[in-house]
Amino acid sequence: MISMQQFETELRGWERTPYKDTMMQRGVGVDCVRFVVAIADFIHGYDTEALPAVPELPPQASLHSETLAWKVVRWLQRRYPTKTIWSCEKNANDIPDVTPGCILCVKNQVHPGHALIAGPRKNVLWHCINGPSLDFGGHVHETNLHWCLSTGLLRVWKPTETLLC
Repeated sequence: MISMQQFETELRGWERTPYKDTMMQRGVGVDCVRFVVAIADFIHGYDTEALPAVPELPPQASLHSETLAWKVVRWLQRRYPTKTIWSCEKNANDIPDVTPGCILCVKNQVHPGHALIAGPRKNVLWHCINGPSLDFGGHVHETNLHWCLSTGLLRVWKPTETLLC
């Protein structure tokens, strides 16, 4: 089992890792999907190296291809046992109940554009976003549920099986 303190420590270990497309190396570079994969693998007890890699994608794929963006969403749903607990089509007027380990996706217009994962503290989310400065993007950092709602939350998936206690 993984305690909430161990979960927080794992997240903090990635903090300020720079945004780099198609990379997944703590302290060196990671993109939003691979950061979520690294953390979700940790809380599920998966060996990242032993499992299939994230599908090959061009840099900033979600900005250029709705098809590729949905391909990644389906891949994440197959890799991690989850259930959809919130979607903009069905729950637009409700605030989602985000719990540790939930995977969130915000919109790029109407299709998936960015992935985040909920940390152990209530409504604190972690992500790696490409941006111009280390204060407002460009690295792994925490944000909050309000940011997702104001950006355009698309879906929230709750894990059905993790090692979190």
